[in-house]
Amino acid sequence: MKVEDLIINNTWNIPEEMLKFFSAGDLPLLSTESDKLIWTATQDGSFSVQSAINIVRQKHPKLRWCKKIWKACVHSSTTANVWKITRGACTTDENVKKRGMNIASRYYLCLKDQDTISHLLWACDYGKIIWNCIGGVFAFKNPKSFDDIMSSCKDKSSVIQELWHIAAFNILVDIWFIRNKLFFEDIYLNSRKEK
Repeated sequence: MKVEDLIINNTWNIPEEMLKFFSAGDLPLLSTESDKLIWTATQDGSFSVQSAINIVRQKHPKLRWCKKIWKACVHSSTTANVWKITRGACTTDENVKKRGMNIASRYYLCLKDQDTISHLLWACDYGKIIWNCIGGVFAFKNPKSFDDIMSSCKDKSSVIQELWHIAAFNILVDIWFIRNKLFFEDIYLNSRKEK
């Protein structure tokens, strides 16, 4: 069935069975004029090469968070993984539940709380040991968020900032990878070895 089969004498003729799925008021008004193309990028509806160029070159607002993550001093693969972690693109039980699956959740490293990215990075006993170790080297407190990582070194020299970013970003990725190894390979954890 085509749309033209539903139009008789320039009026809609919709079978009752189809009206269960939508109302007749949702249908567009019919006109006796022939159809015409309208280019929505211009005021008068006509196409021009310049209007197409303006659409392709449309400027978007600058992203401020990307400067926090993409650092020249940090290896690009580490940065890419930090980007995934900060954007919540990690497969945790929390994200699986958001997709509608009902599962029992327990964090794989400390076995104390649910498997969430927040617990993984900031609240887990295993992660706290690693953060304490590196925080002792830099004399920084344990971070409670990604913003804490970025703000803890902002008043320090550029060398300290770069070293801190390298260390902190690698810790974020290592904690994530260790969680995955434990989940997929059932390994034994040794926090001394990680330090």
